[in-house]
Amino acid sequence: MESFPKNLFACTSSGFLLTWEPQHKFIKCRKIVYKSNLTPGNYLGLESNWFTDKHDCFVDSISLTLSSIPQMDITRIIISPSNCQLLLLSACDIHVVTLPNNIEMHLASSLNTLTCKCVRVDEKLHPGLQLLTARWLPDANSGSYIVTLWGDNYLRVYNTCTPEKLYTSFYLGLGGKFSAALGDNVVSFDISHSSNSGEMYDIFAITSNGDLYLITRLLDTSRPSCIHGPLKMLPTCDDNYGSDFCDILAIGIKSVCFLVFVSANGSLLHVILLNNSDSESDCVAHVLEKCLLSFEAPESIDASLPIMTERHPTYPHAYVCWHSSGISIVQLSFIYNFDNYFNNGMNKDNGLADIQGNGSTISNILITRPDTSCPPNAVVGVAFNPFAAKLFTATCDGTSRILNLNCLQLENEMKLSCFKQFHDSSSINKRTSFLEHLNQKYPLKRNNTIISVPANHKDNQISTNQFMTTKKLINDLHKDFVKPLHLRKSAIASRCEILEKQQDSQFEQVQDLSRKYSLLTVNIKRLSERVEEAKESYEVFFARIENIFRLIQLFNPYMSKAELNMLDDLDSIVKNLDKQRALLSQLKSRSSIKFAPSSHNSQLSTITKMSRPLVIPPTPNWYLSQIMAVYRDYVVFGSRLNVVVYQWSSTFDYICTFLGHSERVTCVSINVLDSNLSVVSGSEDARVKLWDVCSSSIVKEHNAHRNNKIMSIDWHNNGDSWILSGDDKGCLSLWLPSNDFLKTIIFEREAVSVVKSSCNIGNVVAIGYRNGAIIVATYSGKTLSQLKRIRSQEQRIDCISWCPVASNDDKVPDFVASSSDRILRFYHKDSTRVPFFFKVPTKKSSFQSNMRFYCVCLWYDLDTIIAGTTHGEIVKWNLQTGDMFEASKICMNSSFTHSKCVLNLVRCGDVLFSHGLDRNIAIWNFDRCLLSFSTLGGFTYCVGISPVDGSRLAVGCGDGTIRSATTGSENLSLTQVWQTTGQQAKVTCVSWHPAREGLLAFACHDGRVGTIDLLHKQKNVTMFSTFHSKTIYSLCFGPMLPSEEIDQNITHVYSCGGEGIIWIHSLSEPTEESISLKSLIASSKASVTAFSEIAWRVDYAYVAIGYDNGMIHVLERTSVHVRVIVHVHSKCINKLAWYPHTDESCEGDKIESEYLLATVSNELPVKVVDLKDCLSKKEVDDQPPVISFRFRELFGHKSRVVDVSWSYLQRLVLASVSFDCSIQVWDVAKGCGLANYRRHATRPLTVEFSRLQPDLVYSGSEDGTLHVWRPSDQADTEPPKKKNKKDVGIKIDVSEGSGSPLLRKDGASAEAVSEIVTVTQNKAKSTKPKNYLRICAHNHSKTRPELLEDCYSLAKFHQASVPNDSEIKLNNCDSGLFTSSRTNAFSLVADEISFKDQPKTVSSDLFVWCGDVEKALDLSSNSDALSDKLVAAAALGGVDLFTRALELRVEQLMSKEDVMDCVFYLLLLNRIHEAIDLLVSKTRFREAIIIAKLRLSKDDVKIKDLHRAYGRHLETNSQAENAAKNFLAVKDFEAAAHALSIRNDVSGYTAATKICLIGNLKELAAHYASNGVFRALTKHEWEAAFNIIEMSEDWSYYNILINLHKRVLTEFFQNHKLEIIEKISQSSAQELPLDSISSIEDVSPSSFYLSTVLEFTANELVNAVEAVEIESSLVEPAKRAFANILPTNPNNHSSKLFAVVTHLLLMKIEIQLGSLECYDIDRVSSLVAVLE
Repeated sequence: MESFPKNLFACTSSGFLLTWEPQHKFIKCRKIVYKSNLTPGNYLGLESNWFTDKHDCFVDSISLTLSSIPQMDITRIIISPSNCQLLLLSACDIHVVTLPNNIEMHLASSLNTLTCKCVRVDEKLHPGLQLLTARWLPDANSGSYIVTLWGDNYLRVYNTCTPEKLYTSFYLGLGGKFSAALGDNVVSFDISHSSNSGEMYDIFAITSNGDLYLITRLLDTSRPSCIHGPLKMLPTCDDNYGSDFCDILAIGIKSVCFLVFVSANGSLLHVILLNNSDSESDCVAHVLEKCLLSFEAPESIDASLPIMTERHPTYPHAYVCWHSSGISIVQLSFIYNFDNYFNNGMNKDNGLADIQGNGSTISNILITRPDTSCPPNAVVGVAFNPFAAKLFTATCDGTSRILNLNCLQLENEMKLSCFKQFHDSSSINKRTSFLEHLNQKYPLKRNNTIISVPANHKDNQISTNQFMTTKKLINDLHKDFVKPLHLRKSAIASRCEILEKQQDSQFEQVQDLSRKYSLLTVNIKRLSERVEEAKESYEVFFARIENIFRLIQLFNPYMSKAELNMLDDLDSIVKNLDKQRALLSQLKSRSSIKFAPSSHNSQLSTITKMSRPLVIPPTPNWYLSQIMAVYRDYVVFGSRLNVVVYQWSSTFDYICTFLGHSERVTCVSINVLDSNLSVVSGSEDARVKLWDVCSSSIVKEHNAHRNNKIMSIDWHNNGDSWILSGDDKGCLSLWLPSNDFLKTIIFEREAVSVVKSSCNIGNVVAIGYRNGAIIVATYSGKTLSQLKRIRSQEQRIDCISWCPVASNDDKVPDFVASSSDRILRFYHKDSTRVPFFFKVPTKKSSFQSNMRFYCVCLWYDLDTIIAGTTHGEIVKWNLQTGDMFEASKICMNSSFTHSKCVLNLVRCGDVLFSHGLDRNIAIWNFDRCLLSFSTLGGFTYCVGISPVDGSRLAVGCGDGTIRSATTGSENLSLTQVWQTTGQQAKVTCVSWHPAREGLLAFACHDGRVGTIDLLHKQKNVTMFSTFHSKTIYSLCFGPMLPSEEIDQNITHVYSCGGEGIIWIHSLSEPTEESISLKSLIASSKASVTAFSEIAWRVDYAYVAIGYDNGMIHVLERTSVHVRVIVHVHSKCINKLAWYPHTDESCEGDKIESEYLLATVSNELPVKVVDLKDCLSKKEVDDQPPVISFRFRELFGHKSRVVDVSWSYLQRLVLASVSFDCSIQVWDVAKGCGLANYRRHATRPLTVEFSRLQPDLVYSGSEDGTLHVWRPSDQADTEPPKKKNKKDVGIKIDVSEGSGSPLLRKDGASAEAVSEIVTVTQNKAKSTKPKNYLRICAHNHSKTRPELLEDCYSLAKFHQASVPNDSEIKLNNCDSGLFTSSRTNAFSLVADEISFKDQPKTVSSDLFVWCGDVEKALDLSSNSDALSDKLVAAAALGGVDLFTRALELRVEQLMSKEDVMDCVFYLLLLNRIHEAIDLLVSKTRFREAIIIAKLRLSKDDVKIKDLHRAYGRHLETNSQAENAAKNFLAVKDFEAAAHALSIRNDVSGYTAATKICLIGNLKELAAHYASNGVFRALTKHEWEAAFNIIEMSEDWSYYNILINLHKRVLTEFFQNHKLEIIEKISQSSAQELPLDSISSIEDVSPSSFYLSTVLEFTANELVNAVEAVEIESSLVEPAKRAFANILPTNPNNHSSKLFAVVTHLLLMKIEIQLGSLECYDIDRVSSLVAVLE
């Protein structure tokens, strides 16, 4: 059945017939034209030479070859509704073929072949999974979606745009191994349009026993799809209307859906689907009728072949069936009756039978097998022509026919060559009966039929053989069917009990929540009524009190007692009203009921006055166990390139941020150095930096790791103070900061993942590596010595934690290590054994396909171990209880828990700090969570406060997230409300809707714009279809231009991108293309260039637009005309901000703030423009006025300004953000500064005033923090002066902690520290050129009269015919420079050389100028300033001088340990052996070997010694293969084999064996071969063991041991397969299907022994050994070999099993030799007990 084709033909709507050619593996495309009716689309026929006057013909044909040819036989092809793609279905896979668009043109060009793209769908699917059927979605508008049905009862949906990925899937029925025998497998499905509008579909699936399933709302993006079923069938029937159903067809009309159930025996069920209620789960299937496909020979229908159905191409009330005996058309005339019935109403008295009428009509249009004497002749292809009402069909005997669907007549018939391979009826698989199946599986020896005793048999006696056969058959059936069914039944029963308990508990919770909700609703109504009453009273009293104040000011300065009492009553009412509002806001946050916002914002509760700013910290870097550290109440962690310090008391207070690393910070540690609190940090820039917390500056740094990435660091301060750091190349750096001692050590050339020193066991440190190794080392004498190497696993070491308390009990381990396999292993520092381990619990639902496993641990106290899980929980183990292996969650009653993997755990006293992948930091004790807050990832680009609800804050971050918070408390708690799916999609802008509460617009770095409704439960996100090509810098809501009236519900979003375009997006039509602002203002008189900023005035009457050339245009909303042009800038406009109030008035103040516009550009000053004169007048000028004057110009910033914000509650107060790392608050009325904020570590990016508090500001910066601060608390009032480039830290006010002994005991100030410490700078300093003639330079800098006097003297000297020194006096400089005397020049140079401040390098160069190279060489050698250029100049002085210069250079380089340069000069001196020894001392063996081979004789012993030394060095560093190469270079086969075997693995022993055989070392080869066999058997690598013994014929006796070991384990696995798979699934937290593991080779040995208890009996093992036959010639060598290979002290399950098998073989050999009479059962039992 699987190999027989179902349909190999398809027709397109453009007039082509597609045929799959099985012989040639390509698609034949033919164009057909009808002679009788030549209309477009009339096509049917096959062969190009088939042409007559009466029949149709092919005019052209073309072959479509595939880019990827399917490997399996194609059984069906299906064309897509859009006619552009074709499905090729086989038994196990699907291929999608993309058809060419212009076949007509290719046919005209006489092409024979075309190549089409062919892609396999979902190549990751299990190759043995059977494909049952597949269908396209019926509507081409829905996209190219395929729905497939597979043998594992899964419906899988794919999108042909990405066929390699699964779109969605649905599981139907029970499934499993025995579902097919029970009839629970789904055999077919069909698709119909959903009752709802849009591209949504319903799927009907049927099982072989007639169960119907319904999948609703396929491809519905608003709601998830649901699976309902099995649906109820009416009227009820005992056998569910038969069995062996093979197909289903959905025939839908507007009002109701009809289904056709097709059975393999030819019966058809016509079913109508009705809905009893609005829910899809209440659907009921009513069976209208059951009919049978009737032929002259009904028994001719072959049940082994499928019956296929298809909708009629022209009549919606009919369908077509084809099968093994022909083709039939079934007409359902009653469909129209039902359609009229449901459309006209359902209140009539007619029943279903009356509506149904006479029922259906079956017409047999083709009979291919009229009786049973004819061979089966199934239909293998059907294609419909909906235009000509023709049907093309082909049968397996090679006959093709054309049928007219209108008159149901045969029009043509011919033989077809491409399907003759299906003519042989023997290729059709027959369905065997159950008895035949049993006979095939359990055949008898006498005959081939199952024995059955007749009922009328007299004695009813059967033979013993028959009885045993029947008994064995019953046992096998019980084992294969009954026992698994019982297991499944018990599992289902236990699962049902659990579900019932969960249902009861959930029902109770729902009832409890319902009661609470009802009570809460009542309270809200009461409070609302009280608030309204209080509002009315408040307004009445407020009006009265204003009237009283006015009267008092006019008449009487004193108040009466009644008035005073009234004022007291008013105050109490106001206070009560504030309490009621606060309570109402709390209830609103807990309820979904929305209230109108209050207009009295001034009365809301205020934030407690803060002495220091509230700083939301940045996110610590991920997957680094040492990125966070604590010391007492100080917390330090690394975030991106920075190191951040906080202090924890009752709050989490910001201290400072250290800047200086150029790459990601990977590890930090905090401790006390010289009575000062210090921090050490490591980074991927290969630098270790030491910081002082008090001065916020760097103290020291080193780069001993060269270019390697530092991965871990630890500061040991228990006794000796030393810092140990490790990098990704295995290099360890030991640093003593007190005396600047620095040393590098390499224990293992593998990436270091964690370094942790013990806090109570002296100077001991544990070093974890990425390959799973752990090195325990001890510090003494300024060096580290390896104490022990531990390798108990192969997973990455994530974290190490030492026991915090010293214990005298030897059983207590010293430290615990966690690895990426989520196992905590305990170790002793003096032993490699793991005494016990803990498995960290996980949840199956938390696993994802791309999830990275990570595990951290912490030894909290002597009895408690803490670890973080992958799903966010923190669990603990108690080592002193009996259930120490059971983990429990800490803080069981806490409402907070991490939602993702826990990345860090550190302890500070009794408090625990944790950080998770959800970007939250939590502070715990064992009772509750003390504090939890969210951190920010990436830059803090934008901050926005809602104008409707002034307490709601939104923050856009560089990690692609939007965070929201409700202000009003000191601890600001941010919640993530949205995260973008694209990479590097930073949120750069946010903007709140001015009237609609909770609606937020946002823009991303990649140009996308969208909105999110924060008040909706699902946070509905809408993305606009039009996006920018560059980063978006401005975003705001506004009305559509032009518009006469303003709708309170603003319906458009304006976005301005870096490409200079402003798009106008519609909220009501997000999928439509947005409008460009350029097109709207093109007709106006504005000059349109690149836009850079947009801002609407608060009343939406005018909009200001900034350009990149510094111009600003103000447009009127109603006419889109430019009212005024502002030209006060010459560079790109960065920000525009209108004053936020339009109804403000202040008596005596002439400033009308509603016309004020604040502007900033890439220039330094902030400029505020008053547009009153231009905007207040009603007349509009033809030419817009250009203004260039400023109302205020605010100077002070030293770098460009990027953002400004007006205060909402203080008049004419403005804040500006500058790249000079400060935020300035201005008094615009006076033009002066009010406050300057400098606490941001890097450049600030955004600022926003609070809408509730006048003295509260929010600001964000590039360091990923959000600062909440008060301008009144700032000491500075002006921006800082030009920043000093030498400053690397953030200067902070530490006056509160100056008395702390952690910061400074000597009372020295931060300035004093900065004078003592030399700060290392990474940037290269600009140096001036050397001044060689310093005396001359000093002479030239004399005063002007002295220089004039020198000029007079020099003129007289040159004018005199015979200069007289006594009369004309010149100084030594002038005489040497400006006279022709060579002697004077030498004298000048001699004075320069003897100058006391002259550098020695300059003096040596001056000696060379004079030609005295020898003196220059002497001077440089004495001052250690000999350079390469001076050595080169020494060659001019002869061979002796050059040799001396080379020797001096060698001595100088040796003192500096410059190895390679020193070797270079030694080779010039021909001191080859010294050069080689120098390289060897520095472990540069490769260079030493090459130099020796180049400069020494090939027989020199030095070369062999170098190879041996290099090999030993590599062998100690676990580089076995490279070490073996060096030993082989000197033909030392024994040493090479030993090097290869040090890894103690199968491949190493195999290679060692081969090397020994090549070197004729047979005894040593046998030794390595035995070790390799032992290692291979413990790893279940039997093929590798066979490969080893095949190297030599003398080792054939090992076959006995290998076969016995494999047989024992294989039989044990087969007998306990279900239990083993279940235990492996529990241990790995992943459910493994039974079909995925067929033998023991599919299970890793570690998983097998970890989850399996080897339960053998002595008799079982003895019987297994007895079945082994040992040849007499192999007895003696086998005895010797097995005795040598026997492990003496096996320490794991695999080696113990090997020892048991080897012992039993030795017993058999002794019995065969006669030294032992029989097996020692007691000894065998003791060996088996060891296994358990």
